[in-house]
Amino acid sequence: MLGVVAACVTGIHCGFDSTYLPGLKADPMATFEPASTELVFSHNDSDGTSLGMPRHASVTRSLLILDQQNSQAVLEEFVSQAESVGWVLSLSPSEVYAGSKQLEAGLGQIHIGLAVEDPLRDPDGPLVVVVILDYDRRMSE
Repeated sequence: MLGVVAACVTGIHCGFDSTYLPGLKADPMATFEPASTELVFSHNDSDGTSLGMPRHASVTRSLLILDQQNSQAVLEEFVSQAESVGWVLSLSPSEVYAGSKQLEAGLGQIHIGLAVEDPLRDPDGPLVVVVILDYDRRMSE
């Protein structure tokens, strides 16, 4: 217990789920899983500090597209759902949808895009939709 307290005081790492993670987890995009997909990875990271710098919460999800021929349509389904729950999105030059909306703890950010499920082992493998929810890093400045 003393080690955890010392780590928090020195700013090495403190991962308390107090301010930011609940708002992200409450957003509908944190659990959106249409029938055309299967969840293959999910990770919730709580807020805290890392090496003395603020590190805010994030929710990351990868969902396997069951019908690979319709990957673009599945991506558009995620984009449509995000917009319907208040996210304002735009398509970046790297073909990732990025956007924001006001959440209880601050300005939330979302990124939605297609990626290969396991690019290191199988660079031509199946596609997944990756959804990342976090907060605007400028909040900590």
